[in-house]
Amino acid sequence: MNDDSQFQAVVAPFQALLRRFLITRLGNEADADDVLQETLLKLHGALATDTVENPQAFAFTVARNLSVDFIRRASRARTRDSAYGETRTERSGDDFVDPAPDAQAQVEGREQVERLLAALDELTPKVRQAFVLHKIDGLSYAEVAEKMGLSKSTVEKHMMKALRGVAEVLK
Repeated sequence: MNDDSQFQAVVAPFQALLRRFLITRLGNEADADDVLQETLLKLHGALATDTVENPQAFAFTVARNLSVDFIRRASRARTRDSAYGETRTERSGDDFVDPAPDAQAQVEGREQVERLLAALDELTPKVRQAFVLHKIDGLSYAEVAEKMGLSKSTVEKHMMKALRGVAEVLK
């Protein structure tokens, strides 16, 4: 069937009934209209091959199958969203609470990071390097000493200077 007017002539007698059927199954008009459109596209494709003997029966079968698929997808989406909500939020009684810091806490955190970076810039290069290797890269004092070619005692002294400088800035 190539002509849209021919297709409309075939579909017109049962399209409203098909839509009511989908609204009843899916519970709302928007979802029903989406499934109806998909049903009509499949019917149009099937009629183009001239293999459909009873277009109304074919359309209702397709609509039923598509509505079942739609309900399953919606159910999986709700389950997935609920599971995501459970892992990404905390509960306060029956309510979900977003664990992300509020805007004020984020601003304060950024300011603290900026102060820390400024404090690191004030340190001598060797003290800064020892601090970064130990606190950022996670190396032990012995590993820092080996990497920098210093004694462990010197690394400890560098770390004390770094920590004092950082502590003053972060007060």
